[in-house]
Amino acid sequence: MQARASDTPMPVVFNFSPSAQTSGPDQSVVGFRANVFYGENKSVYGADLSIGVANTKETFAGASLAGLVNITGKQAYVAGLQLAGLANVNRSKANVFGFQVAGLLNSINDEGSVYGVQLAALANYAPKTNIHGLQLGLFNKAQTVVGLQIGLLNFTDNLHGIQIGVLNFYNRGLLGVTPILNIGFL
Repeated sequence: MQARASDTPMPVVFNFSPSAQTSGPDQSVVGFRANVFYGENKSVYGADLSIGVANTKETFAGASLAGLVNITGKQAYVAGLQLAGLANVNRSKANVFGFQVAGLLNSINDEGSVYGVQLAALANYAPKTNIHGLQLGLFNKAQTVVGLQIGLLNFTDNLHGIQIGVLNFYNRGLLGVTPILNIGFL
């Protein structure tokens, strides 16, 4: 049930599996995408709802809820919420305005910004990302934190705020590593 192979964006797309989609994986969605087990499209602009895995190969802009995993290939602009039962994986640039929440892992592998909350039960891994707000997980890593970082292990290069954890690493801080509480002002 593979759909038409045009470059015309689809307003509504339903994906069951890679071989059963109402649009091709190289087609974009402007509107709403619903995925059952796995859905893959070139770009998605709008709302994305998935029971399983939502994979956007290039650009995602909007709000996304996935039962298992959200994957974005090139760039993500999250407006409001990016929620996944297991993981939000942004392979390149990501800008989050609101909440990025995952049962295990939030990952932003290239430069980006989070204006709001990044929350994961296990880890928030964003080594080139600026966090403006709260980063909460067992393990947290960000380039810059303007606000609050709470976890067992917290890592940042630049801090204008507070780290609370068993060990807090602040690369440009006076001590470099502090237990329990660290306060920094870039």
